[in-house]
Amino acid sequence: MNLGERKYKRYSTIGYCIYCGVSANEKKLGDEHIFPLALCGNLVFLDASCRCCAEHINKNFEGPLLRKTFGILRSRLKTWTRHPKERINTFVCEFVDDCGKSIQVTLPVSEYPLFIMPYTRDPPALLQGKSGSPMPPLSQVRFREITPGALPKLKGGKFFQIWVVGQLQLEMAKIAHGYAVAEGRMSGFDALLPPLILGQDPYISDYVGGTEMTAKEFSERFKTGSNFNEIRLMTLFFKDEEFLIALVQIFAILDAPVFQVVIGRRRISASAYTG
Repeated sequence: MNLGERKYKRYSTIGYCIYCGVSANEKKLGDEHIFPLALCGNLVFLDASCRCCAEHINKNFEGPLLRKTFGILRSRLKTWTRHPKERINTFVCEFVDDCGKSIQVTLPVSEYPLFIMPYTRDPPALLQGKSGSPMPPLSQVRFREITPGALPKLKGGKFFQIWVVGQLQLEMAKIAHGYAVAEGRMSGFDALLPPLILGQDPYISDYVGGTEMTAKEFSERFKTGSNFNEIRLMTLFFKDEEFLIALVQIFAILDAPVFQVVIGRRRISASAYTG
């Protein structure tokens, strides 16, 4: 993928906010990047979100995720941005020297490792016959990965990469929901993610988790190309229920982990109860 070239696919508006449902007749709606522009998102859903929902998403998880968690990596890759002057030029690396002493060194962003750590979360709880897995605080760092030898100029110093799990899971939910609605795949399904995205449902791990599929297996199965991001929709049956799910991969060009997101549950008509 040529990161300097922007070619957009645009989806027509459906006339209401895809998160809260407010009509375009009641509030002005704005365009929604299904994958964030800052992650080279080229899928644009026209007039898809109201200002209130867009601000909630940006303030509570998407903004901090893009600026803090992925800010250095985005600068290293020169991903798309509306504010090129705000790109990060240096970063601080903490490593342990031969004497066991912890040292912090400031390095140019060109030396930031092109690496995305594995995601080892369980599959969504709804697909395991479980529920009620509360979301960790959005400021809570749940794990870190150490990559030996990531910075050869520091003689094998260890590099720490940290993700804020709650923000990352919410971003996966937002991407999956927006794509499913834009593609017209929600017909017959009850949408499960808007309350989660808007902070009204705390049970994030019910809907968003990992998958046993590796990045290589995902690429081979779905014939993915050289896109910066990837997403695929499918239906899955579990205990006599049908779910619409998405497999989502950001930073696909780095063989990043694949997330599994439960988007909707098949709506059961009244006739199904009466026979």
